[in-house]
Amino acid sequence: MKLGGDEVQDVTTTHGGLTLDGVLNIADRGRLSDGVVLLTHGTFAHNRMRLMTDLQHLLGARGITTLAITLSLGVDQRRGMYDCARPHRHRHTDSLDEIGAWLEWLRDAGADNIVLLGHSRGGNQTAWFAAERLSGADDIKAVVLVAPMTWSQTRAHEFYQQHHGLDIRPVIERAKSLGGDEMLTGVPFLFCPETTAAAGSYLSYHGDEPRLDTPTLMSAIPRPLLVVAAENDEIMDDLPERTEAVKRADLELVMVPDADHFFKGPFAEQAADAITGFLDEL
Repeated sequence: MKLGGDEVQDVTTTHGGLTLDGVLNIADRGRLSDGVVLLTHGTFAHNRMRLMTDLQHLLGARGITTLAITLSLGVDQRRGMYDCARPHRHRHTDSLDEIGAWLEWLRDAGADNIVLLGHSRGGNQTAWFAAERLSGADDIKAVVLVAPMTWSQTRAHEFYQQHHGLDIRPVIERAKSLGGDEMLTGVPFLFCPETTAAAGSYLSYHGDEPRLDTPTLMSAIPRPLLVVAAENDEIMDDLPERTEAVKRADLELVMVPDADHFFKGPFAEQAADAITGFLDEL
């Protein structure tokens, strides 16, 4: 399939007994050895959500090859949004292993000069991977975080109360009292109003874990780092000031005026311009 002058391929790899879905967009006249950006989506989303496809098209038009992945969330060959009716056994940090599996796939395919990019929760997962798992990975040249997740226990508990009308603390205590694979039933979970979730899964997303806060990880990322923030982001509204507080010379913060969390329409193009400009300077 062609997208503009690019070649688009549906690709797969395997991890943990599951087939993982990816979309590889090879820029016109590009080769994987010239460089590739690995894109990771946000909460419950997928590699064909609008922002991922927009970024693949826009970066491809700028000569940049991309691989957009879908995190399995424990589902074989998952496509589309995760269904809240499906029991949740996945954990936030499962993504780190899957990002690693896709990196191995890229290396086997001859890729070099790899850039890790993540949006929203995927931005946090990308940052977490980069902060802890880049030892010896000389082929990773930079990290790009697009509206990455910020977190505090207080804000997370307030969101749960406002979004679900429920105090999360008793649910957390109940989850702690169970074995990790035991199931909680009829509970709100992330954006799902009522679902079934393993206790370990629930705690991985809703427990007290400072690394869920992306700015906390930024100082530990051993590569040049770009953070793209949206001026009208009502979800990660504290991201700009939190990023500005991180002191490192190779951290660049770009604010996209008037954009919301999902960079719809022309704002994706501005994000792509920021990413391209950053990579051109490396």
